[in-house]
Amino acid sequence: MVQKRRISEKLQKNKKKRVSLTKSIKTTQEENETSFSEKKCREWFNFYCKKDDPEEIGPEGIERFCYDLNIGLESKEILIIAYFMDAMQMGYFEYDEWLKGMKKMRVDSIEKLKQKLPEFESYLLDPVFFNNLYKYAYNFSKIDNQKYIDLEVAIGLWKILLDENICPIMNSFIEFLNANENVKVINKDQWSNFLEFSNNIPADLNTYDDAGAWPVLFDEYILYLKEQQQRQLI
Repeated sequence: MVQKRRISEKLQKNKKKRVSLTKSIKTTQEENETSFSEKKCREWFNFYCKKDDPEEIGPEGIERFCYDLNIGLESKEILIIAYFMDAMQMGYFEYDEWLKGMKKMRVDSIEKLKQKLPEFESYLLDPVFFNNLYKYAYNFSKIDNQKYIDLEVAIGLWKILLDENICPIMNSFIEFLNANENVKVINKDQWSNFLEFSNNIPADLNTYDDAGAWPVLFDEYILYLKEQQQRQLI
């Protein structure tokens, strides 16, 4: 009986050790995932920064950054990263912006950021996050104090951010823009209202109120759709 009790006590001690070791490993893994080193983040930034300006990453550095992440220069991922940084100018990351964004994401290395990328799709499903990202994209793409973005840039952003599930009219609207030689730029009012407009077009175009508060460009698009419908009837 004494021997059996000793064996039982020994087994219990070993079990406690295993549980303790498992908890320790799990805690270490969690700390590694959430820990953030400003020193490592700075060294990471230095790898991409401009030789003549250690406080800024330029277009070449961003191209290398995207290559290392295996993402496109014109992708949702790089736009979301810039959004977390609150970067002011497309094609450039200041160190303060870099530090701000990486701290938010709790990443201080290319490996950690790669592990974070799959989460981005779930962020886009959050209406508040998506709307904030959509608004940010316009300001991010402006040059200096311009009150508009070039049409080519706007179309590129719409293709990155939207698809026909989110915006059923996207392809036909882009066709309309490309066919309209008078449209060279997209202003903030047009950009901001586009999503709401796209989801409020009546099935019967004849009931569309062109005296409403929509930008004139949208009225012209409705007229374009009506003309397309008439051609199909001929």
